[in-house]
Amino acid sequence: MRKSSENNDRMSIMTDGWQTFRDGFFYHCLGQYAELPIDYRYLFLKEESERLAVEKHQILKAGGGAESDVYVLESGWACSFVPSGNGDREIIDIFLPGDIIGLRESFLTGENAEVVMLTSGSLVGMKYSALHGLAKENENIGSAILRLIIIHDNILIERLRSCTQYQAEKRVAHFLLELHARLSFSKIITENYFNIPITQAITGNLLGITSVHVSRCMSALENRKLIRKQRNGVELLKAKVMSHETGFNKDSLYKNVMFKGGVKLLGNDLSL
Repeated sequence: MRKSSENNDRMSIMTDGWQTFRDGFFYHCLGQYAELPIDYRYLFLKEESERLAVEKHQILKAGGGAESDVYVLESGWACSFVPSGNGDREIIDIFLPGDIIGLRESFLTGENAEVVMLTSGSLVGMKYSALHGLAKENENIGSAILRLIIIHDNILIERLRSCTQYQAEKRVAHFLLELHARLSFSKIITENYFNIPITQAITGNLLGITSVHVSRCMSALENRKLIRKQRNGVELLKAKVMSHETGFNKDSLYKNVMFKGGVKLLGNDLSL
C-alpha cells in the first residue's frame, strides 16, 4: 500500500460518496450504530493510520493476526474470499465504502480476513488492539461494534436465504436491493440510482450463478421496467415491487438501528 497524497487533509471532501471526517473515519463509522462520547473523537483520530491508497486486485489481510489492522474502506469496493481447489477464488462477501474490514476476525485470535480490492480505492487503518482497547473503556463503543457485526451478519443471512430459495432473477433483484440499502445507510447515495463498479462475473460468483445468468437477469428486470440499466450502474424504478417479489426487508437488516423521520433510533441495548 502507498500513502495517499492527501494523507493530512481531514477536511470534509467527497470521495465516491464517502467523506473524510475531522473526527476520524472509525469514530464516524461506528457512530452510525451508537451514540459515541464526543471526548473520544480525538482518541479515535489519534489511533488511525494515514489514508492509504490501494490498487485494484491488491490483496489485504485484516483482523486478528499479530499486529493486524482493521480498516475503514474510504473509497472503492472489495471482497473477502477463500481459495478454491482449482486455484480460483470463492467470494464470500462484498465490502462497500464505509464498511469496516476485518472487524469480526479481530475477535478471532490468529484469524485474518483475506480481502482483494475489486477497484482502486483508499483505506484508513487502526490496530485491532487499539480498537478493542477503546471498546473496553466505553460500553457505547462496544455496543456500536456489536451492532455493526450483527447487522453485517443479518445481511449475509438474508443473502443466503435469497440464494437458497430463489431462482437467478430474484437473486439478482435481491442483491440490487441489498446494495441500495447498504449504500443508503452509509449515506453514499440519496436516490435510487447507484454505481456498480464490479463485473457480472463477480456478482455471479457471489450469488452462485454464471455471469451469463447475471446479464440475462438484468435484462429481464429492465424489460419488466423494474430497473433501468446505465453504463456504470443501475436505477431502481420499482423497488417496492422488487422487495415484494424477493421478500427483501431493509428493516430486518437494520433492526438494531432503526430509522424514523430521518433520525436513527437504537434498538435494544447491546454491549460486548
